Amino acid sequence: STQAASHTAPHCRKAVAPFPPSFLQSFPPSIALDSPQPNRPLSAMNDHSRLPDYQVAGHADTTVFLLHGAYGSKDYFRHEIETLVLAGLRGVAWEAPGYGISPRPEGGLSIEGLAEAAGRLIDKEGTTTNVVLGHSMGGITTPAVYAARPNKVHAIAISATVASFSQKSEEDRKTFL
Repeated sequence: STQAASHTAPHCRKAVAPFPPSFLQSFPPSIALDSPQPNRPLSAMNDHSRLPDYQVAGHADTTVFLLHGAYGSKDYFRHEIETLVLAGLRGVAWEAPGYGISPRPEGGLSIEGLAEAAGRLIDKEGTTTNVVLGHSMGGITTPAVYAARPNKVHAIAISATVASFSQKSEEDRKTFL
C-alpha cells in the first residue's frame, strides 16, 4: 500500500498544472465569467446559512476540491480521495447544490450559482494551496470557480468535459443541470 501511494503521488501532482491566466479566455462567454469578482455574495442559493453537503479527508496544506458531474455525487470520488490522502494531500468532495441533501437554489441551477457555492466551500475549507478538479458538469463549473475566487484557487484540472455546453439552448442547459 505504501508503494502504491509513493507511485501514485507523482502522477497526482503532474495532473494538476498551474492555472494559466489566458485559460478563461478559451471558454465561451456563457461559461467563463467576463471579469473575476472575488468573494461576491451568493445570490442564487435560497439558504445562505448552509453550505452544500461535503466530505473532507486528510490533513495537508494542499486541498483538492472535487466537483462531480451531472447526476453524480461526492461518492463518485471515493477512490480518488483515498489516492489523494495517501499522496499526502487533502480532499474535499461535495454534493453540488440541488444534489443529495444539498439545498436546491431557489432560482434553479446555473453554472454561476454552482461556482459561487464552490467558492463558499473554498472560503470555509481552503488551505494554503487550493486545487479545483471538475468532472463533466464540475469541469464546466471549474473555470467559473476560479473566476469567483482567483486569489484562493491556485490550480484547476478538468476531466471529461465538453465545451459545447455553451452552445446548448437555455432549456437544454436547465435540463442538463
